[in-house]
Amino acid sequence: MPSAFYDYTKVLCQSFLFYSLGEEERNRISRILPSPSEEFCLDKSENKELVDVLMMLASEIDTRFTQPSTVDKTIGELGLSNENLDRVRDVYMEVVNVMFRKMNWGRIVAMLAFLRMLSVHLLKRDRVSDVDVLIESTAKYCDERLRFWIQMHGGWHGLVDFFRQGSQRSENLQPSKSECTTDSAPAFRQSFGSFAMAAATGAVGAIGLAGLCALWSLRR
Repeated sequence: MPSAFYDYTKVLCQSFLFYSLGEEERNRISRILPSPSEEFCLDKSENKELVDVLMMLASEIDTRFTQPSTVDKTIGELGLSNENLDRVRDVYMEVVNVMFRKMNWGRIVAMLAFLRMLSVHLLKRDRVSDVDVLIESTAKYCDERLRFWIQMHGGWHGLVDFFRQGSQRSENLQPSKSECTTDSAPAFRQSFGSFAMAAATGAVGAIGLAGLCALWSLRR
């Protein structure tokens, strides 16, 4: 029987994806969305804040993933041509396993950014069922492999607390408004630092999420 943590994580992934997507992709993914959940209701301010923070950080992880040329290149490096999309779940899990050789919030956010990138690619090809499989796989992986770490760090809402603390530390290091120039980057860059900011250690942090996928493709 799935745990409460699994159920919450699954709906969190669904909500994160839904609110990250454009209108066309939202219409497609709505086919697999559940009815409103008592476990995860966006009417609860803490849940809405969690989704907002996830969306913000996922976008900061690797901004190159917003560029169609980079997405296409990464998909190619993963060997996920239209003819090979049936392998998407296996490829996704292999990359995630490489990602979590070390553990921190940055890598968890990177996993969700990767989930979003693949989901957009799949939805454009009307492969909604594959998106559902990736969501299920992500929730299961979190439940089986990451749950202890996440719970030890305040549960999923511990990410929001970590974000706030990092933002506060960053603000304390920032120049006054009168000294600021054109840099309007969010304060959490100081503590997260792109994916080099968030992961902080190892090759993954140095090369970013797109680079991780390229590195994985060379190791196959």
